[in-house]
Amino acid sequence: MLPNVKCLIVVALVALIPANGAIAEPADARTRERARDGITHVEKELILNVPDVRRLCDQMDITKRRVTIGDCQLYCEIEGDGLPLVLLHGGPGATHHCFHPSFSIARDFAKIVYYDQRGCGISDYKKGAGYSIIQAVDDLENLRKSLDIESWVVLGHSYGGLLAQCYALKYPESLSGMVLVGSSVAMPVAMKPTRQYEFISRKERGRIRAIRANKRLSSEQGVYNAFLNGDWKRQDYYKPSKEEIARIARYEWKHDPSFAVRLVSRQTILTCRGRLTIARFPR
Repeated sequence: MLPNVKCLIVVALVALIPANGAIAEPADARTRERARDGITHVEKELILNVPDVRRLCDQMDITKRRVTIGDCQLYCEIEGDGLPLVLLHGGPGATHHCFHPSFSIARDFAKIVYYDQRGCGISDYKKGAGYSIIQAVDDLENLRKSLDIESWVVLGHSYGGLLAQCYALKYPESLSGMVLVGSSVAMPVAMKPTRQYEFISRKERGRIRAIRANKRLSSEQGVYNAFLNGDWKRQDYYKPSKEEIARIARYEWKHDPSFAVRLVSRQTILTCRGRLTIARFPR
């Protein structure tokens, strides 16, 4: 249990789950391919022109702001009214965009704060004291102060869950609650065996490896082509449309190149409230 935390929430956001507990199905669920269908699809050629699609948030009625937090500005979006809830995206190196539009349904009972971490998405790419977890934790606290929020619920997804835990250790007085979703942990953990490639065929895996090894592809091109060749099965139940894949490639994995070099290392030393923790991230 984290010390001095007012409230530790380990619950699903009930309002976001269908009443029958089933996976929310798209309108064309009966005809859309599912990961478990076992269909192999390999594109004949690499597609270098990623379709130009709009951000989901550009099509939403949502408040957009750039918030100054000392030496840089963070891109921030706010919708709804009620209990403040800030969303910490994963990565390291992802963006707030992955939370759209899933969390908009909570706007009736929560003040939802989306933001891009320093060096990611649309926020400033200013290294400050050097990209680190501690700096990201301090940035989050400075964002809370700049938004004049007394305390908030912090929801961390994947790597963002690690940030949430470190934030709880360093700034427990700023926390109303915490939600961890598929969170990383601040300790060496064996990640094998894994089922994430269970539905990707051997032929698709080979093509994905070749795409990732191709240094001539941009990040957008790499993500787009990997998803087209089956990589979507690691993260989605229903196959995304090409428009949805293009949106993922363009907006959901975007960061300062030096951000990944500095932060995504084999060992990152964290100091939270005098405690030394070792977090390991795969290259």
